[in-house]
Amino acid sequence: MTALIKRSYQADQDFAAVSYLVNLCAAFDRLGEDAAFSEFQFRLNAPDLNLNQDTCLITSEPQFDGNPGCIGVALIQIQANPNEVEGYLWIFIHPVFRGQGFDADLIRWGESRLLAAQEFPQRTPILRIYTRTDQSDWNTCLAQQNFSIERQFFTMVRTTDFLEATDQWPSEFTLSSLAGSFRSGSRPDLIPELSLNATSTAAIARWIKLYNEAFANHWNHHLLTLETVQYWQNQPDYRPELDLVAISAAGEFAAFCSCRLKVQNPTESIGWIEWLGTHRQFRRLGLGRSMVLAGLSQLKEAGATLVKLSVDSRNPKALHLYESIGFQVSETWLSWAKPLDGWISAKRRQLSVA
Repeated sequence: MTALIKRSYQADQDFAAVSYLVNLCAAFDRLGEDAAFSEFQFRLNAPDLNLNQDTCLITSEPQFDGNPGCIGVALIQIQANPNEVEGYLWIFIHPVFRGQGFDADLIRWGESRLLAAQEFPQRTPILRIYTRTDQSDWNTCLAQQNFSIERQFFTMVRTTDFLEATDQWPSEFTLSSLAGSFRSGSRPDLIPELSLNATSTAAIARWIKLYNEAFANHWNHHLLTLETVQYWQNQPDYRPELDLVAISAAGEFAAFCSCRLKVQNPTESIGWIEWLGTHRQFRRLGLGRSMVLAGLSQLKEAGATLVKLSVDSRNPKALHLYESIGFQVSETWLSWAKPLDGWISAKRRQLSVA
């Protein structure tokens, strides 16, 4: 008889099993490098994650078909702001065991964990999860679990062939990277005394301030912290020369383009433009376009043959910018949300009775 066990992730004993499962699901669902175990591990090791409370494994004993024994795994990242508490849920279920209720079981676990982390019952927690439009079984399951689609995001791609020339860089700005290097056409002499590198706490703090101001009015923005950025920069694939910053003549951080290189195999590397933002004071000056072109150039120089980015479908200006540079939509991701209103009402009643 097969026994099923539900417990939290233990890195020392579960690494191989979870790695196998996540990579298997990524291949089966054709999710590519965006859902490989390396991405999941990035979330597992996040400084604000509690492995004992924020992860859940369903394992089988004995093992089956040579599989290390992991049927499903879930992880929830909980973020709070003054208005709401959100839980971002990631779930992977072995293809052999899909359609047997494990998906709903792990969703209920995520709901319970989010409620347990809710300190103030007057705020309605929201559980969020992402799927791709062609993941029909998952999309049906989420609809049945009372999730609703609140946003769509396009993954856009273009090759690094035939890049537009970047020699028309705006003369009043200097293009630099967090590696401290300056690009051609820039004027490093215009920058006041500033140590611009990834190890400079002052430079990182200014970058974080720019990030938070650039995205302040964007949907579902969460304030970025120094701890989070330092965690990003400590990843093995982080390359400061791909972290670009535009600096004004007065030394202000005006725009940024943070890029990443994912090596798929010895002959293929995929670049990602992870973040692109411009301070409101410096918008409508062409900096966004210039930063994207600079990012493409840096990624090509680093070996990328293809570059991807993600954009909110409700951001027509950004979509038009990327299309004008040659990016095309390759796939669509759905952002599902489930406010736990009923749970909070019940909790309030319990508190009032107590």
